[in-house]
Amino acid sequence: MAIADIDLAAATHVAEEIESGGGKSIAIEMDVTDEKQVDGGIQLASDAFKGLDILVSNAGIQIINPIVDFSFSDWQRLLAVHLDGAFLTTRARRCAQ
Repeated sequence: MAIADIDLAAATHVAEEIESGGGKSIAIEMDVTDEKQVDGGIQLASDAFKGLDILVSNAGIQIINPIVDFSFSDWQRLLAVHLDGAFLTTRARRCAQ
């Protein structure tokens, strides 16, 4: 199982827990809004496991502000993580086959 996270230490912690339970896992640092990081990370995972059978694209952020205080840049970041991230990871997975 490949664990991808913007926080490599967090991904490594989860990968180590999987390994300690007898599974095979790698940690990958990935910002799902960065096309090059996504393409490279998905390819790394595909290479490590000789292909990918399942992709769970569940990156997400939460920004809580009243609409009058919700900046457009925060809105764009939220959409980028939720929508662009799902698009980029899905596309990269299809290309890594």
